[in-house]
Amino acid sequence: MDFFEYQVVMISIILGLGVTAVIQAAGRLVGRGRAVRWDPIFAMWLVLLGLLMINYWWANWDLKDLGLDLRQWQFYFVLTGPVVLVLAAHALLPSDPNAVDDLRAHYESRSRRFFVTLAPLQAWNLSVVPVLLGRWSPTIVVQLVLVGLVAAGILFRNRIVHYAIVITWLGTVVWVVFVIRGTAG
Repeated sequence: MDFFEYQVVMISIILGLGVTAVIQAAGRLVGRGRAVRWDPIFAMWLVLLGLLMINYWWANWDLKDLGLDLRQWQFYFVLTGPVVLVLAAHALLPSDPNAVDDLRAHYESRSRRFFVTLAPLQAWNLSVVPVLLGRWSPTIVVQLVLVGLVAAGILFRNRIVHYAIVITWLGTVVWVVFVIRGTAG
């Protein structure tokens, strides 16, 4: 195992814990059957959080191709994104899925906290390429749109706005995974 692979293990552990939390919460909610009133926005966020975590894990392998020899402070900085993403998932997920009967009410009670937790994640997303490579990311416009979505999630409680946020974000992730990464060598 080389030093890069050693570093990726820590990132994998953090993201693995996040994926486990999402799958475990979803499994407990699904297992309760009709006792739970599902909310489409909450359900889309569950899927999106899982996709984001897997995408972050995959994207970390790209660091190897850049030939970066990360210093310890840079490694801590790289870890920040996955840690905040997992914290955001926990801000949205029910602490006890067995105690939640209405996921719409749950989402509405947690959405502002969730988006406030996503704010530092988007700041990290904007800064990770400049910090590591000394240049702006080619996806800077996409990142700025996501910053706007986070701000809208914090400021607005309207369900149509929240539908638009999660659908736009989901579309962006699908675009990145299947178009951008799908065409990469």
